[in-house]
Amino acid sequence: MDIMENLLNFLKNKKALEFNFVWMFALAIGALILFLAIFSAGKFIKSESYEAETLTAKQIVNIFETAETGIAEGVRMEALSLKDETKIIDYCSDYETFGNQKIGISSKILGKWQETGARIETSNKYIFSDDVEQGKKFYYFSKTFSMPFKVAELIFLSGKKYCFVNAPKEIYDEASFLMGNLVNCSDDTIKVCFNRPCEITVTGLCLRGCDSEYDYGTVSKDGKTMTYVDGLMYGAIFASYDIYECNVKRLGKRLGYQAELISKQASFISGKCETNLLDLSGIAVSGKKIKNSQDLLLIKDSADNADRANMAGECKLW
Repeated sequence: MDIMENLLNFLKNKKALEFNFVWMFALAIGALILFLAIFSAGKFIKSESYEAETLTAKQIVNIFETAETGIAEGVRMEALSLKDETKIIDYCSDYETFGNQKIGISSKILGKWQETGARIETSNKYIFSDDVEQGKKFYYFSKTFSMPFKVAELIFLSGKKYCFVNAPKEIYDEASFLMGNLVNCSDDTIKVCFNRPCEITVTGLCLRGCDSEYDYGTVSKDGKTMTYVDGLMYGAIFASYDIYECNVKRLGKRLGYQAELISKQASFISGKCETNLLDLSGIAVSGKKIKNSQDLLLIKDSADNADRANMAGECKLW
């Protein structure tokens, strides 16, 4: 009898063990399925966010195409409005032939910054901005850069507002046309002062043969000083030091190659028409080897001489 009872108890315990094992196995499988579902959903959401940020970056770069000046000297400021709080991240490289810039986007959704999408590269745009511009509304405008012939379009981007203090009339009139209202200095604006200490200080250095004292000079901010010529003044005002210096090197390289091409053009037509053009090899070499924005002043002297020679010639190359 004891033997039968022991046998029945053993069978009952075995069934209980098997039943518990089945439940434990089912729970383990359920937990695994739930984990995979959450993991897959997370990857899907992350992938969707990455693609959305990449698409926004592409759209912004495409918008800059509309900022081309054509025959005009500049294109007035436009607003770029985005739905969410957004970081526009500007990467600049002066390596390779003309260097490049890459724009990345990160949006703040439900209080969390999303992973930056793919960086969209452009090698023919010169975008002057902070390393990171943040906000929902951004402003951009453009201006032609010539030295002495047209080199490129400069695009200025910012999520901040500026006001100009003590600006000379010629600067104020142009800046007002390009940037709009520059008079009201409120708490949310950055002051740009001319020949006086300020958040951003512009100092004119041109003393002879100038349309303005500010034809070239320096811009000082954040403890650093950048040298500018012509429309690069706006670049120095808007951009971080690193972005500005990187773009100046890129522009120098582009200028150098353009000078070589124009020299060849001058040689080709010299037998048919007097160009009176001086040798552009100095501009070509200096442009390609530019080390920093201070070198702009050396190139400017050669560019001004070339411009005078071109204007005096029978055939003008620009």
